[in-house]
Amino acid sequence: MDTLVYFGVLAILGGLEGYFAAIEKIEYNLLAVCCFLLWVVFFLRGFID
Repeated sequence: MDTLVYFGVLAILGGLEGYFAAIEKIEYNLLAVCCFLLWVVFFLRGFID
């Protein structure tokens, strides 16, 4: 179950990142960067835990 949640969160964050990056306004690009940073944190936590 933990693996499903882990990959689900990564997929959702990656999708949101792409969606926000496709909207070419600075506010949405900042949201895309935030989603990317959260994605990196969750990705690295999977290796640490």
